[in-house]
Amino acid sequence: MKKTGFSPLCLSIVLALVFAGCFEGRLWSQAVAVAELHGTVTDTSGAVIPNANVKVTNADTGAIRIAMSNSDGQFNVPSLPVGPYSLRVQATGFKNFEQTGIILQVGASAAVQAVMAVGSSSEVVEVNSNALMVETQNVAISTVIDNREINDLPLDGRLATQLVLVAGASVNVSGGDLTGSKQFFSSQAIAVAGSQGNSLNYMLDGSYHNDPFSNVNLPFPFPDALQEFSVSTSALPAQYGVQPGGAVNAVTKSGTNHFHGTVFEYWRNNVFNAVGYFSQKDTLHRNQYGGTIGGPIRRDRIFFFAGYQGTHNVQQSVSTKARVLTPAMINGDWSAYESADCVSTGKMRQLHDPDTKKNYLNNQIPVGKFNPSSVKLLQYLPQAIDKCGNVYYGILNNSNDNQEIGRVDWTISPRQSMFARYLIDDYQLPATYDQHNILVTAQSGNYERAQALIFGHTFVVSSRTLNSIRAGFTRRRDDRKPSDSGINGPAIGSNIYSSEKNSLRMSISGNFNTSCSSCARGKFNDNTFMGSDDVTLTPGHHQIDFGGSIMRIQLNQENNYLLDGNYLFAGNYTGDNMADFILGRLSQFNQSAQQATANRQTLPGLYAQDTFRLSRKLTVIGGLRWEPHLFPTDYFGRGSSFDRAAFDAGVHSSVFVNAPAGSFYYGDKGIRKNFVENDWMGFSPRIGLVLSPQGGQDVFRLGYALLYDNIEQYYDERVQSNPPFTNEVDNTNPGTFDNPWANYPGGNPFPASKPSQNVQFPLSSLYAVLPNKLKPTYISQWNANFEHQFSGNWLFSLSYLGNKSTHIWAGRETNPAVYVPGQCGSSNCSTTSNTQNRRVLTRANPIQGAYYASMPTPNDGANASYNGLLTSLQHRYSHNFSVRLNYTWSHCISDSDFNIELTGPTYMNPDNLKQDRGDCNHDVRHVFNGTVIATSRFNGPRPWHFLLSNWKIAPLVRIMSGASVNVQSGIDNSLTGIGLDRPNLVTADTVYKRGYHADPNHTYLNGLAFSQNAVGTFGNLRRNAFKGPGYFDLDASASRIFDLREGLNVEFRADAFNATNHVNFNNPATGLNSGTFGEITSAKANRVLQFSAKIRY
Repeated sequence: MKKTGFSPLCLSIVLALVFAGCFEGRLWSQAVAVAELHGTVTDTSGAVIPNANVKVTNADTGAIRIAMSNSDGQFNVPSLPVGPYSLRVQATGFKNFEQTGIILQVGASAAVQAVMAVGSSSEVVEVNSNALMVETQNVAISTVIDNREINDLPLDGRLATQLVLVAGASVNVSGGDLTGSKQFFSSQAIAVAGSQGNSLNYMLDGSYHNDPFSNVNLPFPFPDALQEFSVSTSALPAQYGVQPGGAVNAVTKSGTNHFHGTVFEYWRNNVFNAVGYFSQKDTLHRNQYGGTIGGPIRRDRIFFFAGYQGTHNVQQSVSTKARVLTPAMINGDWSAYESADCVSTGKMRQLHDPDTKKNYLNNQIPVGKFNPSSVKLLQYLPQAIDKCGNVYYGILNNSNDNQEIGRVDWTISPRQSMFARYLIDDYQLPATYDQHNILVTAQSGNYERAQALIFGHTFVVSSRTLNSIRAGFTRRRDDRKPSDSGINGPAIGSNIYSSEKNSLRMSISGNFNTSCSSCARGKFNDNTFMGSDDVTLTPGHHQIDFGGSIMRIQLNQENNYLLDGNYLFAGNYTGDNMADFILGRLSQFNQSAQQATANRQTLPGLYAQDTFRLSRKLTVIGGLRWEPHLFPTDYFGRGSSFDRAAFDAGVHSSVFVNAPAGSFYYGDKGIRKNFVENDWMGFSPRIGLVLSPQGGQDVFRLGYALLYDNIEQYYDERVQSNPPFTNEVDNTNPGTFDNPWANYPGGNPFPASKPSQNVQFPLSSLYAVLPNKLKPTYISQWNANFEHQFSGNWLFSLSYLGNKSTHIWAGRETNPAVYVPGQCGSSNCSTTSNTQNRRVLTRANPIQGAYYASMPTPNDGANASYNGLLTSLQHRYSHNFSVRLNYTWSHCISDSDFNIELTGPTYMNPDNLKQDRGDCNHDVRHVFNGTVIATSRFNGPRPWHFLLSNWKIAPLVRIMSGASVNVQSGIDNSLTGIGLDRPNLVTADTVYKRGYHADPNHTYLNGLAFSQNAVGTFGNLRRNAFKGPGYFDLDASASRIFDLREGLNVEFRADAFNATNHVNFNNPATGLNSGTFGEITSAKANRVLQFSAKIRY
C-alpha cells in the first residue's frame, strides 16, 4: 500500500530540528525516565548463542520490543517504560526460553541470563523470577524505590521528596533562601553526598523538573500517581547535566489494558496528637482526599491515567520562643530582666545611658526617655509570661492545596510510541495578623501555582537503533503578600515613606522580630521551555548513547523586599538589644525601592557515551558532555559593573551621567548585558569500570565524573537592583526609631526617582557587583562500589563516595570599613556610626566613595571536599516483605557556606578568606535510615485466613547526629561593617551544657565558654565549629486490607509520625549578644497520628 505523509524517521528528524531551533538550553538525556533490559543467551554448558530472537513484552500494555543477540550472545533492549515485563528467546535447535516476573525500575539496567536447552522450538522452558539486582552497566550509586514503597511507607504530608532522604547519604539543608516563601511550598533543599542543597537534578517522566529560581524541586505528584522513584549520585552518566549533586528520577503512572485506580482520604485531628514541646496546644485539622483512574482508550494502543489530590489544612505552627518587654520593663524597671537568671551568660548585665555613658542605677531606665514609636508598638506585642520576658507563640497555617495530573500513552506501532502528561498544583496560604501579637507577621501569605507539561516520542529505527524525543514546559507562579490588616512604620509614628501599608519589618536580635526578609509583597514567576533528542545505538559489544537538549529559562520577579524599611536594634548603645529598642536607638536602617528582575538564560549542550562490554565480566564506560556556562541576562539590561581603576581615575558612566565614578552600565563601552564573560569550554568527562568476576552475583565498580553546576536565576537579583534601579540604602548612622533618616545627608531619599540619564544617585547604597570573569562551579566525583546479591532477593552494597567542589561562589566584601585605632577628638576613631566614612572607597575618595556602602562580590576561589562511606542492605519485596537499611558516615569541609543570592558577604574577614574554612553547614557525620514493609499471609482455614491475613506494617526510622552550629558575635566588633564576626573560644571543654533537656531555658551552649572578640579584631572561633542536638524519628504505618472481590479491596490504615514522641530539638540561638544565646527555643513536631481509608480497583 502506498504510504503518505511523514515517515517515522522523517518525523523524528523534523521534530529534532524544530526543537533545536525553537528552544535554547542545557542538555541532559530524556531517556533517564525509562529502563533497559540486557543479558546473555547461552546453552546449558555456558556456550553463547548468537542471533537468538529476543522479544520483550510489557505485561500491562502489551507493547512489544524485539532484539537479536550478537556474536557473544549478548542483547540489549534500551528505553523501555518502567513496569512488569516478560522475556521470550527463540533460537534454532533450542527450546523456547520464557521468563516472567521481570520488573524494570526507573533508570535501571536490569540483567537476565537466558539459559536455553536443546530441543524443539515448540517446547518452552518457563522461568518466573525477577532480574538481577546488581548494576553492571553504569557506575553511579543509585537507589530505586518502587510503587509499593512509595505508597506503603509513612511519608509525612505524602511528599515524595522524603524518599531522597531514605536513599541514604542525604540530609536536609537549612538556611539561606533555597526554600521558603519565594519557592513552592513543598520544595526541599537536600544535599546528597556533600553537594550543595540545590545541586540535585530533578526529573519527572524524563523532563527537567527543577525550579530554576533556586534550583530546588517543583512539586511531584502525590504517591498514588507515581510509579517509581530513584536517586542517583556520584559519577553519573554523560546523559546527566545541569546540576551535579545527583539525579532524582520520578515516573508517573500510566493506563493499562485494565481499568484501575484508587479513592482515598487521609485524616488528622489534634485530639490524637501529642502537644508540641514548646506549645500550649495542638490545633491541627487536616484532610487529604482524592483518587486516580487509569485504563484503555483503545486496547493495546491508547491508554489514559488521571488523578486528583486535595489537601485542606487548619493548624497553628509549632510554637516559637521569643522575648518581649515585661510590665516591669515597661515601667522602667529592668533589674530582673538583666539579672543572671535571665541573661544567657549567667552573669548580670549592666545597662548604660547612651548619651552620658553612665550606668543606669540598678538598671532603671527613665520612662521619659522611651521612644514614642517604640511605646506605640508595645500595644501590638503579646504579654510576657515570666520576669525574663519569655513568650511562646504559633502562627496559623490554614492552607489549601489542589493537585491534578493527567497522562495519555499511545502505542502507534511496535516501533513507535508517544505520550503526553500534564501536572498542575495550586496552593493557597493566607497571611496571618493579630493586633495583639504582631510577632505572627513573621510568616507571609502565599498564592502559588506550578504546572508541568511534557510530550514524548520514541521510535525504534531498527533492532540496534532507537531515537527518543521530548518537549516540555514548566511554570511556577508565586504571589506573596502580607495581611491586609497589618501596620507599617508610619502607623506607629516612624517618619519614613512607605507605599507598603501592611508591613513593618523590625529585628531586635535574639529577642523578637516583626515581619521578615521573605514576608514582603512580591511576585516570583518563572518559565522553562525544553526539548531534547536522544539516540541509542547497540552495535556489537557497544552501547552508544548520544544526543542533546535545549532549555530556555525566564524569570520575572517583583519584590517589595525593603520597601517598608528594616529597623535593626543590636545593643550598640545601652549594651542590650531590647533596651536599645525601647529608647529607639537604631543600629542600622535599610530601605529600598521595589526590586525587579527579568532574567533570561539560554544554555546549549551535547553528550556522547560508550558502554563497551570487553567481556562477559568486564565493562568499560567512557563519556563526554559539553555544556557551556552562559550567565543569565536581565531583559532590560539592569545592573552595573564596577572598575576600581576607573574609580581611582574619576571616570563616570555615559549612560547615567550622575553615577558615581567606577560604576558602568549596559550601553557603556565594553559592558556586556549580563556583565560576565560566557564560558564555552564546559567539557565534562565520565569514566567507569565494572567488573563482575562471578558472572552477575558480585560486582565491583569504579567511577569518575566532572560535572558543572548551573547557577540559580535568583543569584544576581541584587546586581539588577543596583542604583538607580532600586536604590537600597544602608544607613549605618541612622537617627531614631521615630526618625530613621535624621542623620542622612539630604534627608529621606525616598521615594526614589525613576531611572533616567540625569537621575540623581543616593549616598550609602548597596552595590552588588559581578566580576568580568567568573569561573563556573564544578564538582569532581569519584567512587568505588561493591555489590553482592545473595539468597535470591538480598543485596548488600558498600560504597566509598568522594568529591571536590571547585570555584564555589562565595560573597566577599570589597568595600569594608577599615578599623582605625585610637581616639579622634572626644570619641573613638572607629565606631559603628562612622562605618560609611571608614569604608575603603570613601577613604580613597571621600566624595565619590560616599555613594558606595557594602559591595559584595562573588569570589570563585572557594572549594569544598566530601568523603563518605555508604553501606546498605536491601531485600527486594518477596515472601511478603521488603527491607531497606543504609548507614552513611561522612565529613564535608568547605571554605564558605554557599548562599543562593549575592545579598552580601559570606566571608567574615575579607583580607583572610582562609579563616572561614570549616565544616559545611550541612555536615552531618552519621545518618541511618531503615524501612520495612511486611504483609501477613495465612493459608489455613477460611476464618483464620480472614482474621490473620492482609495485615501490613511499614516502619520508617531515621537517626542522625547533629548538624553544624555557627556561633557569631552578633555585633560588629571588628568594625568592618560586615556583621559576621565570630567570638573567641575561651574554654573548649565547657562549650556544651549538660542537662539542657531539664534546664528551664534549655541552654545548649555555655555562654561563659566564649568572649566577645576585641574591638578591631576577629575572634579565634572557626566557622561551624559545633554540632547541634541529634535527631531520632520513627514513623510507622499499620493497615488492614479487606478483599471485596477480585480486583477490588479497601484498606484501613493508621500512620504515626514521630511515633515514640521523641523531642527533636532545633539548633540553639547563636548570636553571643542575644538574650537567648545558646538556648534552644524550638523543636520539631511531636507525635502526629493520621488515619486513612483507600479503595483500590
